[in-house]
Amino acid sequence: MGLQYVLEHPGTNYYGKESLGGRRYFTAVHAEVGRHNRCADCHNRQPGSPKQDFKVGDVMGGPVVRVPLAF
Repeated sequence: MGLQYVLEHPGTNYYGKESLGGRRYFTAVHAEVGRHNRCADCHNRQPGSPKQDFKVGDVMGGPVVRVPLAF
């Protein structure tokens, strides 16, 4: 959900709540944008990559942070 959001809204981060395994979480995703040709080249060579045509300036992933809303 969050990774898809940052892909569809370049330049923005995702903040929201989600349920996983019966627990509620606050989730934050920061878009990681490829700043150099070597970033795009490396991502394009990964066998599990969702695409092989990344360019400088594309969102190539990002850290996902989930914090439980109840302990």
